[in-house]
Amino acid sequence: MRGKMRLVNNLHFGTWLLALLLAAGALALAQTILASSRVVHYTPLHMTVRSTVAGACSGKSLRAARPDAYRCTSGAIAYDPCFKVEAARVACPTDVFTDRGTVVRLTRPLPVFANASALEPEAWAMLLASGARCLRHSNGSANAHPFSCSAARGRAMPIACASPRLQVTGAQAYFVDCVNTGAQTANLGSTLARVIYE
Repeated sequence: MRGKMRLVNNLHFGTWLLALLLAAGALALAQTILASSRVVHYTPLHMTVRSTVAGACSGKSLRAARPDAYRCTSGAIAYDPCFKVEAARVACPTDVFTDRGTVVRLTRPLPVFANASALEPEAWAMLLASGARCLRHSNGSANAHPFSCSAARGRAMPIACASPRLQVTGAQAYFVDCVNTGAQTANLGSTLARVIYE
């Protein structure tokens, strides 16, 4: 009799555990389906200007693949990306997440590049669901994890992430795979990119 009771209790526990796992899986699936990302075509028209400096732009942005994006310098300070505002000025968001940055008054005309208009837009900054803020490396196009990110909530270690990929059809949801950048690299799995700046 006691053996039968134990068997029944084990069956009840197994059923309860299975139901719990199914519910957790359904919740994770629902969160994935309901997840969405906002893709922003960044414009500096409303950027809060922290400083205005004299400088010049020597080439295309190494971060933002856009025909209006440049790599510029003022003295020993490099700004990338900087976006054309008018012929003699570019705006360089030093903190795209709060839309603040520096305006560079150009001491010489902007360079002209062949086929610049054929560039495909791609992410150069991201805000992840974890709270981490990511910027593309200036040399990161060939890197498996071209984004350097601040530490996510609950983590002391900065992370590096891959380029965003569309994961849910029918909804605009982009996910990124990330690793920590400590002494021992560890895969942190996939996370939602809530805001993507192109």
